[in-house]
Amino acid sequence: MAEFKPFRAIVYNREHIDIGSVVSPPYDVITPKEQDLLYQRSPYNIVRIILNKEESDEKYRSANRFLKQWLEEGILLMLDKSVFFIYEQEFTVDGNNFTRRALVGRIRIEEFEKGVILPHEKTLSAPKEDRYKLIKATNVQSEPIFGIAIDDGNIESLTRKALEEVKEPLFEFSDENGVSHKLYHVSEIFYNEIEEAFLDKKILIADGHHRYETALRIKREYEREPNYDPQAPYNYILMCVVSSKDRGLIIQPIYRLITIEKKYIEKLMELAKKIEKLEDLNKINYKMLSKNEFIMVIFTSILYIELNNIKNERTSVQILHNEIIHNILEITEEDISSKGVIKYFKKLDEAIENMKENDLLIVYNPPTPEEISLISEKGKILPQKSTFFYPKFYSGLFMYP
Repeated sequence: MAEFKPFRAIVYNREHIDIGSVVSPPYDVITPKEQDLLYQRSPYNIVRIILNKEESDEKYRSANRFLKQWLEEGILLMLDKSVFFIYEQEFTVDGNNFTRRALVGRIRIEEFEKGVILPHEKTLSAPKEDRYKLIKATNVQSEPIFGIAIDDGNIESLTRKALEEVKEPLFEFSDENGVSHKLYHVSEIFYNEIEEAFLDKKILIADGHHRYETALRIKREYEREPNYDPQAPYNYILMCVVSSKDRGLIIQPIYRLITIEKKYIEKLMELAKKIEKLEDLNKINYKMLSKNEFIMVIFTSILYIELNNIKNERTSVQILHNEIIHNILEITEEDISSKGVIKYFKKLDEAIENMKENDLLIVYNPPTPEEISLISEKGKILPQKSTFFYPKFYSGLFMYP
């Protein structure tokens, strides 16, 4: 089903740069403060391309100037041959050590109706327009998206086998969170086997829904032209693909903070099966929750809420939005998408720090990769910001022209 191929990558020249100084997190998780720090870290940091500081459309033109300049100066190089990479990350979560490995290549862009590429989250028009303008200005895909191969185990074992044939990484660095990142060239002897392994696979988009839909828009534009070439680069998107069997496939929740009226606070108090005083953040543990259980923090109290008579086919975040956010709090999709009534946080302590009077903090246990794929295969999607895949694949290790 999926057509996964090697690609002729643009990479940084190791003779001129320290890779740790020029990479960055994905554009959509970079705060303004982090953007400033990345600009200061190196005059060649990839942030100047993926999240340029210039105003309005000038930022896209500026990004293109940096790209061209760095290629001319030899800071960036285009590889002579098409390649597959293995991107390995080693990290710690709750005291446990994990390793996650991804195959990096280009995958053919398909319409969602074909059921080959599976989305799981809603998208917004503004981020898609932003990425569209960047790609049109630079004519490169400057960041990979994150895909999960619904796997019977052969892609995971193939990735391990290919890694055994590699001696040293092309690039290696550690980020501010202590995550180790290593990028390896895959030996050409595995290329055919890799391509064949994907032919019967479906790919779930983990991160990068806006970028995928942007690439799909560009492909559609070319398809309308009389000289359309089905093998041209615009038919593919750069992707890091992790096996669904990979033990390092970690999903964390995204904490929701909502300002609500007193009448809704009273409703939630009545619904709670247990109420405790907020004294220890360790009591707010999403891992202890089933998919119909939620922890909510309001004022100085912790509310434990369990919803009964819930359909099993729904995930925790669907239950949260349908039964609590929409039905009990009476917040509509329009309120969420246009009015920004929900604030999202990756870290619990940051959410607590930002709480104000009448703010409600909601904690849920995120859906598993298996649950997400089942929902996606049925043609359904989850609410925006349902999942936080940790850690992120960094930008700057490779680009796809």
